[in-house]
Amino acid sequence: MQCYSSRLLALIVAVAPAAIMATPIDPTGLTGAATSNELARRSLKLATVWTDSNRGGKAKDLLSSAIPTSCFNLDPPFADSISSIEVESGFLCTFYIDASCSGGSMIIENGEYYANLIGTQFQDSISSFSCSSCF
Repeated sequence: MQCYSSRLLALIVAVAPAAIMATPIDPTGLTGAATSNELARRSLKLATVWTDSNRGGKAKDLLSSAIPTSCFNLDPPFADSISSIEVESGFLCTFYIDASCSGGSMIIENGEYYANLIGTQFQDSISSFSCSSCF
């Protein structure tokens, strides 16, 4: 299934509540005094990354309170350590080899799951990402 941007996204953004339009939350930690329960309530799960293939090793849900997201840099132990990735249905995420969403990139979209990045240039090389909605 492919992901396509549309004018519907602009409509959703235009009528979204102010809380949703807030600055994106850092997916690698908590912003301000927010607890992890508060973070989960106000954020969207965009994707999950794992440090080993086949959903193994340490896992991290990539969250944001605004779509499209800004560029996020991954912190250890996930920076340059990702071996499998799953992007949630309804989202398109671009993963980059270098920090600040630069360098080589790969797009994963709309429920796709990459069980094993071994043998690709992205194995243990992803440092940043950004995501958008797809319709």
